[in-house]
Amino acid sequence: MYATSLRKVGGSAMIAIPPSIINMLNLHIGENVSLELNSSNAIVIKPLQRKKPTLNDLLAQCDVNAPMPAPDADWDTLRPVGNELL
Repeated sequence: MYATSLRKVGGSAMIAIPPSIINMLNLHIGENVSLELNSSNAIVIKPLQRKKPTLNDLLAQCDVNAPMPAPDADWDTLRPVGNELL
């Protein structure tokens, strides 16, 4: 068991979490966690699930009807200069 104290930071309170616990949870500084209060009034800290976006997730954000940006459109009109396959 680790003991720590609450510290005031702006309008919030902060606790220091020992590096060994951070390592056990495989957390990194700046990472998001959830805080819950369980039935015995204990604070439970859990890492939020990191969802790696799929190609479909990324493509769903694209507007296929949007005009191509000018710098990219220039590439589309250039003539081959070597042994390009496309």
